[in-house]
Amino acid sequence: MVQNTSQKSISHSGKVMFKETVKTHLSWGTFFVGGYIALVYVTGVTRYKNLFFALMALTALYFLIKNPKGCLSALKNNIVLALGILTLAYLYSIVISPDPKLSFSEIKTPFFRDVVLSSLIITLALSHTDTLKIQKMIIGSFLFGLSFITLKEMYLFYLDYQNNIMPFTNYNHRNISDGIIFFFPALVALWHFQKPQHYVRLTLTTLLILAVLFILLGTLARGAWLAVFVMFFMMIIMNKNWKTLIASIVFICAAVFAVKSDYLGQQSTLTYKLEQTDSSHRYGNGIQGSALTLILENPIKGYGASNKIYDQIYNDNVKNYPAWTFKTSLGPHNIFLTIWFSAGIFGLGAFLFLVISYLKQSAQEWNTSIGCYKQAGLILFISFFGYFIVRGNFESVHLNILGIYLGLLITLCQQRWNKTI
Repeated sequence: MVQNTSQKSISHSGKVMFKETVKTHLSWGTFFVGGYIALVYVTGVTRYKNLFFALMALTALYFLIKNPKGCLSALKNNIVLALGILTLAYLYSIVISPDPKLSFSEIKTPFFRDVVLSSLIITLALSHTDTLKIQKMIIGSFLFGLSFITLKEMYLFYLDYQNNIMPFTNYNHRNISDGIIFFFPALVALWHFQKPQHYVRLTLTTLLILAVLFILLGTLARGAWLAVFVMFFMMIIMNKNWKTLIASIVFICAAVFAVKSDYLGQQSTLTYKLEQTDSSHRYGNGIQGSALTLILENPIKGYGASNKIYDQIYNDNVKNYPAWTFKTSLGPHNIFLTIWFSAGIFGLGAFLFLVISYLKQSAQEWNTSIGCYKQAGLILFISFFGYFIVRGNFESVHLNILGIYLGLLITLCQQRWNKTI
């Protein structure tokens, strides 16, 4: 009888401790938002993404009804202002478009839903959440997301191997590069948390790093490599991880020596991509150079938002520019040129204002935060910089992920903004 009572007491205390732990680290808002972020780049789970999105929306609606003044105050900041100006620019791009219906149909989901609506929903869903919980959610969801896409891609590489398709020989895994760039800063933050005496945790972290690097090389996407390279060194320098910096430089020098010594094989695709120094016809009369030529013919007004409109205008004008490398449109391959083409100088200015506002606020959040979880602000800063500034200057990046960046930053900065009011 005494033993049964003791077991019940232990079980009850265990449940209480679990509930207290969950209450300390999680809330419904952080669970729904974190779940959505972790799955955002995982393919084949659309129903679960939609479920988390719906739960986020319901949470946002609950707080909006419960405390409308508090929710509205959460939207009074420069980031929301910049988003509003960019929204006006996109509306303008629809108005000036030669086919407004086509322009609206192309941007209604990636911009109006995934950027505008998502950022507002995330902001409202987390508007009543403690900053520390938001910081933990950002770090955790980014690490889970990176782990999910890493495990899935490793499995896909295994299936390729079963079919006699060797790694680094094709571009089948190129699509995952955006996800790696988005989540990668969390991996550097995880390394920053490591302590030598925690052998198991250090081993697991090292294995994850090696797996991510393997998949990153397997994408054969030089734009992704450059973005990760820049993000990595920016983050370890900002964190003052000098030992990691020195070790990384030694590792890179050894890798360069291996490539130059043909240890990877003279004819391998990976060696070719690692040694390639040209811009793949991006500048001059290439992809971006020809896009800039078209833009400068109508730099103030713009042409209207739509990939099809760009293709049509490019293909109609190619006969006037015989020096252009590509005789059919491949797109601008640059997020800044894409927006400038769509909405003219107003759109470019609006996007630059948003980018500068975001980078400024995320850097300030990192500088003013204290404790190890200040890495959340740095993750948002570095990830945004790598995705839009580095990758966005070389590839056609998807704008829809901007909604997550904005929503997270607004909620993360809310407590600091409230103190200055």
